Amino acid sequence: DPAFQTIRECVHAFATSNFTVPTPITWVLFRKVMQKICQAGKPVMRYSEVLGVAKACSIPASAVRSVLNFYHELGVFLHYSKIQTLREIIITIPQWLVDHIAKLLTPHGFEDKGRERRWELLRKKGILTETLYEEVLVHSILPPQALVELLEHFLLAVPIETTRIHPYKGKEYFVPCMLNAPFQATVPQSSNSDEPSVPIDVAKSMHLVFNTHYVPPGFYVRLLAAVARNTHFRVLFRQISRSTVTIAYQEVDEIALTEHPDSIEILVTRPIEGAWYTPPFPQVCRDILIKIQAAIIEVYEWLPGVSVSTAFVCFNCSPEVPYHFVEFDQDTLTTTPVRCQNEKLQVLGQC
Repeated sequence: DPAFQTIRECVHAFATSNFTVPTPITWVLFRKVMQKICQAGKPVMRYSEVLGVAKACSIPASAVRSVLNFYHELGVFLHYSKIQTLREIIITIPQWLVDHIAKLLTPHGFEDKGRERRWELLRKKGILTETLYEEVLVHSILPPQALVELLEHFLLAVPIETTRIHPYKGKEYFVPCMLNAPFQATVPQSSNSDEPSVPIDVAKSMHLVFNTHYVPPGFYVRLLAAVARNTHFRVLFRQISRSTVTIAYQEVDEIALTEHPDSIEILVTRPIEGAWYTPPFPQVCRDILIKIQAAIIEVYEWLPGVSVSTAFVCFNCSPEVPYHFVEFDQDTLTTTPVRCQNEKLQVLGQC
């Protein structure tokens, strides 16, 4: 059919002009030699070994990093030059690394043998201890710490201190994607106490809404990691679940981050113990929002194409009106009236 032939030629011309990357013949030879080596059962190579392969392919040592970065972007090899523990290591079989990370996050067979407490911390609190990941990866070619730092690089883990939770020593990481326990707390809890406390101030519930109209996979857990590594915040592990994580701000105010199908809810409260705190509650809410927006920018690096806006749920429209949000500007986080999309007035809370 002439029409199909024309379409085929157009597609071929477009692909040739837009997706073909000129590659030096020495780089192509280098790739083929490296693939032969990995087929021989060598998933990991040292940088010094790769230099020898590059020299045999007439590639100067000064260009080897560029070659590795090029094939890293294509997914042929993996080379994380920005991670110190992996800078001198090249993964020749990407699937091998995926399998090792899966083993780290799903250590089946390690639930017993005296590891019940550490395994429970990982499943219920998202806390990965150094003793657990070193035992799980004891036979790994790569150093166990390197794989954990790789999770940190991808914003899937963040170093923490949880001496209030358990007595173990050593490094600890918060891995939000491992949370699977149901949420049980019913009221906010003081950041410095094990006993629940009634809040004296509660902000209007803010929501992060997305251009996708749903929470993109991986966004919520990365946002939690980005927020948790800010020194102004501390995760409250005594009230935590897969969908709701409570975080202390400046050890006084508390933020509950809750994932919904179409938004992430942010609820800021001030426990009665924080009545003495000097900054006014509305100002604290603005400061928290600014810091969360900075964390969102960090997440954008791993989820390009996603955009987020901040809004309130509109409760003023009649029940017959579909569920919707009222957008606002951070400079108007006061009692300023805002008109919703249905021309109804929505009065915002004190912050």
